[in-house]
Amino acid sequence: MSACLIALTDLLTPMRASGEDAATLLNNLLSNDLRQVRDEAGQWSSLNSPKGRMLANFPLWRQGEGFVLAPAADLANALLKKLCLYKLRSKVQFAVADDLALFAASGEEAAISAALHAAALPPLPDAPVGCARDAGGRVCVRLAASLALLSLPAHDAAACGQALHAAGLRQGTENDWQLALIDARLPLICAATQEAFVPQMLGFETIGVSFTKGCYPGQEVIARAQHLGKVKRQLVSRTLDAPAAIGSTLDDGARLVSLAAAPAGGFVALAVSAPDAAQ
Repeated sequence: MSACLIALTDLLTPMRASGEDAATLLNNLLSNDLRQVRDEAGQWSSLNSPKGRMLANFPLWRQGEGFVLAPAADLANALLKKLCLYKLRSKVQFAVADDLALFAASGEEAAISAALHAAALPPLPDAPVGCARDAGGRVCVRLAASLALLSLPAHDAAACGQALHAAGLRQGTENDWQLALIDARLPLICAATQEAFVPQMLGFETIGVSFTKGCYPGQEVIARAQHLGKVKRQLVSRTLDAPAAIGSTLDDGARLVSLAAAPAGGFVALAVSAPDAAQ
């Protein structure tokens, strides 16, 4: 079939930031300009160490009374603890959003759009990180040309999933999710790659960093790397004959970021080139 529906239960964990100081605190902590997030527009962002290394990156959007962040599931607990350390006396609450269920729809744009329409779900937005929502509290975030993220109330998730399958979306797998991210060149930080890269090594500065919004942890290092052009390592595509561990170093010195089995055989991957690759 031309498109699939992937349950992200074990892949992404939705986390909610709410309270009257949530927008201000998040804008002071994250790499992107949270003031640009609106009902119709989400964004990619990251939390970084003081040395500019990425602790986590994630899509972020408005839903309900606050913001939802969706990091890799194996980073969620550590990220939650880290965010709470910054809370101090701010009127903000951080919590895992157990009331939400996340799905991805991957494949041909026309097939995804038709399935969403048939299932009476919010439509596929026109632009990447565009958001569409409905009165039932359901949100569709477009992550890439052929990839959408659905954030659904947990009590409604099973019925919505059944409707999407009935509308023609096959049941997808974790490998389908990884293939979609690799195809869209969207590198997602996980436990094995935490603190391994500054955003420019992943090309993340083009989608998840604001260079005009002001200070945040790691901002000085990231800005200096951008303006002085000292980061020579970059995100590259790879094909492999055998699988390798995420975070491991390949034969050519590149460090593996993501991996998926290719439909035609072998494996496709994203990696960060070796330190001496520019030479």
